[in-house]
This record gives sequence, C-alpha cells and structure tokens, in this order.
Amino acid sequence: MRIALHPKSDDLGPFQVLRRCKGAIEAAGHNVVEHADQSPRPKGADVWIVHQSFATREVLDNLPDQSVILMERIDSAQLWSREQAAHPAVFACPKPAALPVSRLRSEYHRDHESLLDAENASGGLSEISEETAEKVCAGPHYGQYNRIGRFGEQGPGLDAKRPLDLFFAGSIDIYNETISNHRKACCIESEKLGDEFNVKVVHGKDLPRQQYDEHTRQAKVVVSPWGNGELCHRDFDAMWCGAVVVKPFSDYLRTDPVMFRDGHSYFSCKPDWSDLREVVRHIVQNWDALRDMRTLNYAKVHAAFRPEYTAAWLNRLLTTGRNT
Repeated sequence: MRIALHPKSDDLGPFQVLRRCKGAIEAAGHNVVEHADQSPRPKGADVWIVHQSFATREVLDNLPDQSVILMERIDSAQLWSREQAAHPAVFACPKPAALPVSRLRSEYHRDHESLLDAENASGGLSEISEETAEKVCAGPHYGQYNRIGRFGEQGPGLDAKRPLDLFFAGSIDIYNETISNHRKACCIESEKLGDEFNVKVVHGKDLPRQQYDEHTRQAKVVVSPWGNGELCHRDFDAMWCGAVVVKPFSDYLRTDPVMFRDGHSYFSCKPDWSDLREVVRHIVQNWDALRDMRTLNYAKVHAAFRPEYTAAWLNRLLTTGRNT
C-alpha cells in the first residue's frame, strides 16, 4: 500500500513516531513517502496520513472516501477537529489516548477539566455523530516519541535501592486556572507527605533531564497529574524506570497498549489528591509485592517503542479501520 505522510515540521507530534518506524512499516509491505509541510494531492497514494492543519475541506473533497488518517495534534483525549473527522475521506483519527465514544460526544474541550470543575470547564465543541466518534482510536503515544529513546536498552533497575518514596517534577502555571490548580494541589499534598516519607517535589521544568531521570529511577512512586491532556510523558518515563505511577483515575482512557488498569498497572487517587497519603502508604508498604507490576509495565513500554509495534498498529488500522 502506498502511504503519504503530511506532517508539519514545527509540530511533528506522532509523525516523529512514523518517521522513526518507517523501515518497519515498509518491511510490512508498504511504501511510505513523506511530504513535509505540503497539503495532500489526489493520486500518488492509497492512504494519506495528514496533520490536522492540512485537512481542510478543499483538500479532503479531492481525496477518495476512506483514504485519510487524520492526525490531530491536541493533547486532550477529546476530538476537537470535528468537521474534518466527519468528512467521508477520513476513516481514522488516532490520539495518544482516546475517550470512550460516549464521552467523545460531549462538548468539553478537555474531559478531565470537566471532571475537575464542570461549571467552568471550556466547552462549546460542535455536536458529533456516533459514526464520527467511532473514527477516534488509540494511536502513537508519548511512550513512542523520540524523547524516550534516551533510555536506550537501559532497564528499569527493579531491584536497585530507591531512597525516594515519592517524586514529582513538572510545570504548574502554564495551564488554564482549573488545571493549574489541580497541579498546585498535587505539589501541596505531595509535600505534606514529607512528615512520613522521603519526598522530592520540583515546581517547574528547571530540573535538568539527567537529574529528572536519576530521581525517577530512585523513586518508588511518581505522581502524575493531568495537564493539557490526560496522558503525560511522565507516565511512560516512570514505567520504563521501574517506578509506580499514581494519577487520577484514568482506566477509561483508550491507549495502545492498554496503559491504565487501577491496581494492575498504576494506582489511582482522587483528583483533589485528598487520598494521596493512603495510596502512597499502600505502595511503600507493599513494595516487594509490586515487582510483577513494575516488570510488566517496563516490558509493555519497551515493546511499544520498538518500530515493529508501530508497524503492526498501522497494519491493524489499515485493515480493520476502513470499510472498503
């Protein structure tokens, strides 16, 4: 199959995954040609994988039905590009994490923001049909971005000493008020645990990457609040490095592979962090018993980073996601 990639050079997102995995995709029997910063043109391909900015009505009207994979560069698991997604040329809209179909049909730009403060959550998204919502699927995620390749083949150090009970480092004030307050509360409640646990909290992104990685490897728990999206690079960093992720309940998110099963791959806490102490205490007290969880988490994220995983994902999408 002839596949044309149409990324934006200054906003690659999941296209960096497709670039990195091009060899494996071609080994699976496809011909991949990239046209960076260019709108799709009719002919020359069987399937076009398109950055949302190039998916205009004029462009889509000139492409065959069921021929376009729309890559929406929005962190939220919600679908914002609703008019484009409804077009008959589009057959799939992969997201790093996708909401269930029923929740995709809500008006909220960020479903998780509505869980934090529904009254003030930004809304106004246009109505969407169930047929269009069903085009949204789990696609390349942050654990497959080039960023995590820095770990190479370095394993999780499952049996190494972990002097930190809890670690968090991340931005606080770059988000809207609701999400910033959610992240501030994460820092406040995490720091309160210093009377019982060894805690390291860094406000902002001033921590050099090497130190961030070292702290992640030294931590039993990495706390991961929501941001512009439900998913975070931190989730995958922590799992790769053998820490246990704690974040607000996220089982409903569709990811590939399945990332969130409370008590099996992570531990959930309340969005206001009021039960964080109880959750962290459970993890620390049962640390040895969580070795299997940590082993499976590392194996999962390590496998997903391999090019063959992305090639298999794309094959499934091309064969099961189209009605042709």
